[in-house]
Amino acid sequence: MNEQLNKGQGDQFFKERTETNMIIQLIHRYLPFWPLFLITVSMSMSVAYVYLRSQPRIFMAYGRVLLKDPNRGGSESKVLDALNIFGEKKIVENEIVVLRSSSVMQEVVRRLNLYTSIHSKGRVRTEELYGSDAPVSFVALNEDSVTWGGRYDFQVDWDANAIILNEKSYPIGGLITIGGTEYRIVPTKGYNKAAIIGKNFFVEFKNVEG
Repeated sequence: MNEQLNKGQGDQFFKERTETNMIIQLIHRYLPFWPLFLITVSMSMSVAYVYLRSQPRIFMAYGRVLLKDPNRGGSESKVLDALNIFGEKKIVENEIVVLRSSSVMQEVVRRLNLYTSIHSKGRVRTEELYGSDAPVSFVALNEDSVTWGGRYDFQVDWDANAIILNEKSYPIGGLITIGGTEYRIVPTKGYNKAAIIGKNFFVEFKNVEG
């Protein structure tokens, strides 16, 4: 019995010794190549970082619209609804057509001032700025007369309280005419003035009709 026990312990020791030797052999085999592994991993991480920095940010937005039938509510209308099987479906389809219409989209563009877009041009990525991320905004005085105006680089001079666009200085809060449309230069409340250091901005004036 002692011999069997010793034999079992010897087999286990031999097995562990063999596995240890294999690990040591693998380490000795690939250890001289550790600079190559380090360079490969560093290059891969650098490429991944540059790729992620160069990609534009993507935001997901969801919304729900409640469609209310103004004809519902009375006892007579309930009887008519029971007889009209496809009435509710037609109402929903009609409302969807209205929501997708160009007139509604144009009204959204006017109310949200989407006819102008401000961008920050960096070394790797060009990023569109929304809301409080932009130093100023350009608001049309007559939103019905907005026309395409093109792209212009500009700089912000907080000391002079002005912007420099197309090599001309325009006071913040004043007016500027682009493509026959007058815009007011509106400063962004609470904007960090130090955030413009080292940044290059440009603005695109678009047409409301797309």
